[in-house]
Order: sequence, then structure tokens, then C-alpha cells
Amino acid sequence: VWLVLEYCSGGTLDSFILGSNPDRTTVLQLLCDTAEGVAYLHSRNMVHRDLKPDNILVDNSGQRPIVKISDFGIARVCEQSGFDINSYYMQTAIGTRLYLSPEIIGPLLVTYTAKTDVFALGLIMAAILDRTT
Repeated sequence: VWLVLEYCSGGTLDSFILGSNPDRTTVLQLLCDTAEGVAYLHSRNMVHRDLKPDNILVDNSGQRPIVKISDFGIARVCEQSGFDINSYYMQTAIGTRLYLSPEIIGPLLVTYTAKTDVFALGLIMAAILDRTT
């Protein structure tokens, strides 16, 4: 089995921010682009379930940096496309603990939804903006 990924010259979002020290406008554009990518996934009934800075890659080979969301290994398609949202796979706490929403790591059995990804995205944005102030 071979896994092939597009080369992203900027590395991960974290390494790009720390290594190239982009201006505030560029950082905000990258975060907005990431949010648009997550919104696109959700519009296709997909939940990523492991959003974190290491899973956001930056290609800075063009005129402006472009983000690419990666690592869809535990992503799932929700019920509207035929995936049972109440299945074991959607109710098992999986992903990077630091970016899991409280309801997922809590004692109750809760299903992953788009809200789970939005929570992780908020944490990512806060962490990145904190590093660039």
C-alpha cells in the first residue's frame, strides 16, 4: 500500500507560522481559508474528527499561501449520505485529545457532529492568533 500526498512547501500550519513569521493579514487569511475548507466538508455531510494544526498543511509555492486540510483517516460521512450517525464509529472518542470538544470526552455517549469540528477549529484559531500577537 502506498500513500501519496501533495507536497506542501510551507509544512504544517504551526511550522509555517513559526518559521516564516507571516503578517497578521496572511495569518487571518489562512484561518479564514481553513474555516471555508471545514465548511465545505460539512456541506458534503463529512465530519473530519481530528482537526488540529498538524493536519492543516500550507503550500506557499504560489503568490500567496494556500491551506490544505489533511489526514482524513478517521473522517466520516454523516447520515444524510447513508452513514449511520449513531454507529459505534461516530460515538467513539477518537482524535487528538487536546482538540476534542467537551461533549466527546465527557461521560455521556455523544455523537460527533459538525459542531465537534467547529470547536476544534476555534481552538486552532485561538492558538495560532495567540502565537502571532
